[in-house]
Amino acid sequence: QQQGLLKEETRLNLLGNGLALVTAACAAPPEPGASVASVLGQSATSRIAMGDPASVPAGAYAREALTALDLWDSAAPRAIYTQNVHAALNWVMRCETELAIVYESDAIQMKNQGVITAALFPRESHAPILYPMAIIKGESEVPAQRLWKYLSSEQAIAVFLNYGFTRAGRPQSR
Repeated sequence: QQQGLLKEETRLNLLGNGLALVTAACAAPPEPGASVASVLGQSATSRIAMGDPASVPAGAYAREALTALDLWDSAAPRAIYTQNVHAALNWVMRCETELAIVYESDAIQMKNQGVITAALFPRESHAPILYPMAIIKGESEVPAQRLWKYLSSEQAIAVFLNYGFTRAGRPQSR
């Protein structure tokens, strides 16, 4: 982008995502519609697996959201930092922690493996989680244009929505 390699008219925030606080079938079932604060309060001594905020985007979003909800000071000492979101999910799936903070799309995709969404973080508690795309200028623009057109089609968006992503569609801010 800074080097002028992108076709500016193709820049698009294609998808969005959110954060979920998840647990596993081996833990006490969450109350339907519970808030993040109430779930964390009910599990005040349990560990929380999450991506390392210093190096994992999901961890940085989690820290931002917990801070916005005034929960970071109580959650941080209980955190087990992982190298990625899937490692945090594995901690919960193996019942080595009671809770994990992951992307909503990951929580939805793992529900058949015993992952239960305990609470969703309010969207306003963290910066928007966006997945941008653009075509790079060059010789292979035609195949890239076909892929761009397909990925931004209603057919492809429907598949992404089925896997827990949200529709972003807003132009990417510079």
